[in-house]
Amino acid sequence: MENFRYLCSVIHAMDGRGENVKARVAAAWKKWHHVTGVLCELQMPVSVKGKLYRTMIRLVLICGSEAWT
Repeated sequence: MENFRYLCSVIHAMDGRGENVKARVAAAWKKWHHVTGVLCELQMPVSVKGKLYRTMIRLVLICGSEAWT
């Protein structure tokens, strides 16, 4: 077995940390593009935009970062 999934991360036997970080960043950008219409809406309060960012985008980015070390 060369790799396995743990805490939203894929652990590689041959030190694949860089690939995992790239995958997390790509997933966060995908989520950003998914909610960009709401986040860029002028009538949406800034506090709601901040909560959306913290709960949807930032969590996608840092999911599994506990296993990066």
